Amino acid sequence: MERKKIRSGVKYQPPHKVAGKGVAAVGKSVESDVKKRDKALQGIDTQHQVKSTKPVNSNSVKIDTSQERARQRQLRFQTKSEGYGFVSRGEENRLQRSAPDREQFFQQILKDFVEFCNQNPGKMLQQLVNTLDADSGSKSHLNNVNDGSESSSDTDENSGSISSQLGITSSKNMASSLSSILSSLRKLREALLHFPLEDFTKRVYLFLIRLSALTNHYQTYLPCITYLLRDRPISVLSKLEYTEISTLLVLHTCHFNNNHSAALAYYYRYLQGSDGQDKTNMDTLRIVLSRVHNDYHTWIQLYNVQSDHACAALMRMGLNSVLSSMVEIISKSYFSLDFNHLEKHMLPRGIDFKYLQANCKVSWTCSESTVIVRPRKSRTNQ
Repeated sequence: MERKKIRSGVKYQPPHKVAGKGVAAVGKSVESDVKKRDKALQGIDTQHQVKSTKPVNSNSVKIDTSQERARQRQLRFQTKSEGYGFVSRGEENRLQRSAPDREQFFQQILKDFVEFCNQNPGKMLQQLVNTLDADSGSKSHLNNVNDGSESSSDTDENSGSISSQLGITSSKNMASSLSSILSSLRKLREALLHFPLEDFTKRVYLFLIRLSALTNHYQTYLPCITYLLRDRPISVLSKLEYTEISTLLVLHTCHFNNNHSAALAYYYRYLQGSDGQDKTNMDTLRIVLSRVHNDYHTWIQLYNVQSDHACAALMRMGLNSVLSSMVEIISKSYFSLDFNHLEKHMLPRGIDFKYLQANCKVSWTCSESTVIVRPRKSRTNQ
């Protein structure tokens, strides 16, 4: 094959071929080759012009991209209300700049919460309001709470949803109201982060811990507990309040994280006295040790007499694990049980035999007043 040669964009013609052609023919050939070269160069210029519309500087591209992402994130998290914003999202920070605004905003949150309690009376909500009445100095807003605490059932208290944790009937409006209250409290908490711990900050944080613990919202109460335990002036946080939040931290670590060694470490760090002789928190230690030793009987006894609803709510995080251990041990130890004895003396409060069948996958059957744990094998006469 003959190799094609091109010089300066024009097809090279060997001399021995040019000699046989006329000058005019050579001129036409060269002219046509030049036109083809010009068209090709024109196309390259057009492509270069299209590409040149994009930014060439890589740094400017990164800046534009980061600014666009920040704008999209702000639009995604933009609240519909015209109230205060989240400091962590770069929204307006009036709460950081004005102490009266923070006080007024907290009072408005308390009013909204009391209205929520009036619409959804429950035992745990009533207890939280009574605690707030004693600690926060907002008695004028809390004395109107409806005392309908007996309307909630023990069975509802043991379910996993926020509404049932509070002993109220489930509703989208109720859930959104409670979510709005927690969201407002988060705005206030973020505005207080860079301030030193004082009485107002303590009131806000303790209210956040008590409310979020009742709803098992660990994303809220864990940061608040660690903040108060880290920066604890004795003049601001009393020993009773210190014990309260430390107990919640121990119970959360034991039942939610299932980290029993860390729970014991927290207990000996925060709850045991410096001389090792403090016996006021022995029930908390017994709860953790019952989980360590897989002692379901002791755990259920302590759970059934637990009077603090926030502690009971955190203990319920490990309820299914305790029930699974109980079912496993009883299945190996008993052939049958009395139905009334099982429900009244062996199960945690609010849990019945139907709950065991639905959630623990037991193969037990009920015949009249007897629960058949495992059938006896019949012996054949030989």
